Amino acid sequence: MQGIDYSTVSLNRKRLEEKRKKDKRLNLVISAVENNLSKKKI
Repeated sequence: MQGIDYSTVSLNRKRLEEKRKKDKRLNLVISAVENNLSKKKI
């Protein structure tokens, strides 16, 4: 990931988790994506 450092990614990940806790629809969307990705074989 050129141009994006670890601390920026970490900060945005934390912000997304906070939004996810407050927004039920966002939580459902992210959960569906996680579920779908967990079923994929690499």
